[in-house]
Amino acid sequence: MAGTARGRRLLELNAAVLLWGITALFAKTIPLGAGPITFYRSLAAGLAILVVLVLARRRVRLRRADWPGVAVSGILLALHWVTYFHAIQVSSVAVGVISLHTYPIVTALLEPPLFGRRVRGQDVLLALIVAAGVAILVPGFRLDQAGTTHGVLWGMLSGVLVTLRNLVSRRYVNTYGGTALTMWQVFAGALVLAPLAFVGSGSMTPATGGSLVTLGVLFTALPHAMFTRSLECLSVRTASVIATLLPLYAVAFAALLIGEVPSMRTLVGGAVILGAVAYESLRAIGTADVD
Repeated sequence: MAGTARGRRLLELNAAVLLWGITALFAKTIPLGAGPITFYRSLAAGLAILVVLVLARRRVRLRRADWPGVAVSGILLALHWVTYFHAIQVSSVAVGVISLHTYPIVTALLEPPLFGRRVRGQDVLLALIVAAGVAILVPGFRLDQAGTTHGVLWGMLSGVLVTLRNLVSRRYVNTYGGTALTMWQVFAGALVLAPLAFVGSGSMTPATGGSLVTLGVLFTALPHAMFTRSLECLSVRTASVIATLLPLYAVAFAALLIGEVPSMRTLVGGAVILGAVAYESLRAIGTADVD
């Protein structure tokens, strides 16, 4: 039974990654700032999940003692989305998603000491390789350089935030289940981001509203519930590293659907980063890293 449950969660995780591969395009196609997009995305996702849970007669209440921790995880998720979409908006889909996906290495470095284990020497080496890939992406790494430099910095910050969110979520996922936990997280994020709802360029139109609902329901509520639920059987690190297929999907969709073809430097730096992350992914899966 344990093997069957693990296999089912792996399939759900891969389906979620495929949907996430398209999510990055909304940062380019919705004419709003990252803050307003994330607010409406969170609100739509939370309402969609709430309807499903009510219809299924599932428990949605949080214990009062868990409110602070779940709220923190939701705020981390919202900040991750804001910084991720901002990274894409100031640079490109490829730069944003590649920079974000330094986070499995961050997870591999942070998770062991937080859960009473040693950091492995190989993880430190992989972190150095990722740093080399980042250096290829942004030669010189001057803060006054717009475009790629800012995109990489915002993307890497987003990676740290999602790592922290995943680690905090691990404490609550077995109690509430991935779907209910995701609902409370996105509602917490929407509450915090409400002041930003009308900040940023662009205006709300029926087409924009439709895109936001699609982003919130199909490309947020569904894949994030599946990802969070995968933590019931998989460690944070294993789930994170499997999700590194996302950049490949995102870059391909960006090239095909919006004509955004990455530069050779981006491809080379991305190959170095994703190569290191892929190695960590295969090693984690091969050792059946289940907690």
